[in-house]
Amino acid sequence: MAQRINTLRNLRTVKALRGQSLRIDLGKVFTGTLTSWMKKVISEDEHIEFAVEGGRYLVLTKAKAQDLADTKNSMEGKWVFDVRQLPDGGTEDDEQVIFTGTILFVNNITD
Repeated sequence: MAQRINTLRNLRTVKALRGQSLRIDLGKVFTGTLTSWMKKVISEDEHIEFAVEGGRYLVLTKAKAQDLADTKNSMEGKWVFDVRQLPDGGTEDDEQVIFTGTILFVNNITD
């Protein structure tokens, strides 16, 4: 029996304003439980989690898109993120990454 190979989707770089809310459309509604977070430095533990709305939209609130005193990384610059899907009734072993992407936070629209 042939094994099905899933193609990982990569979202092109999203340009966002630092300190402003962000909403990313995944293009369709996905079933199961979706989780998503972003990191500036992959090897570090510090990350920021997106809210997932309706199985389709990743939402980063204005408060999460600001430089905070308790974080060591500035929001400005490149962040990488992924979206993980856990099918309904699935176990941790069934979770898979369905999207990866990059967000470039800038100070103003003309950067």
